[in-house]
Amino acid sequence: MRVLELTPIAGCCGRFLLVFIGLMAPWPGVADGYAAAFRWASQTAFSTIGSHRSVRFLDLRAIQPGDLPPGVAAPPATDVLDTLVVLQSRDDPSQLALMRTGSWQLGYRPTAFLIALVLATPIPWRRRGRCLVLGLAGVTLFVALRVFLTLAMGFSGDGPIALLPLGPTARGALRFVANFVALEFEGDLVLPAVIWFAVTFRALDVPGWMRSASAVASETHHSAGPPARPGADPSS
Repeated sequence: MRVLELTPIAGCCGRFLLVFIGLMAPWPGVADGYAAAFRWASQTAFSTIGSHRSVRFLDLRAIQPGDLPPGVAAPPATDVLDTLVVLQSRDDPSQLALMRTGSWQLGYRPTAFLIALVLATPIPWRRRGRCLVLGLAGVTLFVALRVFLTLAMGFSGDGPIALLPLGPTARGALRFVANFVALEFEGDLVLPAVIWFAVTFRALDVPGWMRSASAVASETHHSAGPPARPGADPSS
């Protein structure tokens, strides 16, 4: 007698949990390596915003002499905030603004979530590899959008080097969008899941998975045998 039958959906959930927990585990060097890659990519994409401003992404745990003007102290790093963003005027370097952010939250967590979703999907491995490449490209653009929204929200206002001179209403709308996309935990899950769905699913996949699930359920039902008749002796 079979004790347990796992449906395809249960198998997918199990594979997803194994991969995601493995990716999120505190492996030595992973967080620091990703943080360095995150700062390099962000620096490459956003080093110049406008003709009169520059943006630098610095390791908040390793600020060097000369990274900041004299008299400007870097805020402390935390377990989550590992990157210091410096917005500075090219015409007057004394005009600058500082903001802390975290590479793990903005980039690594949604990337790990998408990787786990793709690897857990019950499709052939060759197709799974193509979907993973497309998904990583999509989630990279999503991370770039999160960085941009973080910069826009953090450096908007009425200052001389503000990125966006927004009024209270527009700033409130920007804060709402940025909070959901870049800062809230739901943004780590919802939008990467949309990317996964877009690059992975085909219209013909769902009927096949439904037939497979129905076959497993039917096999489980038949293996249990017919129900006992009322008053019958089970041992006979």
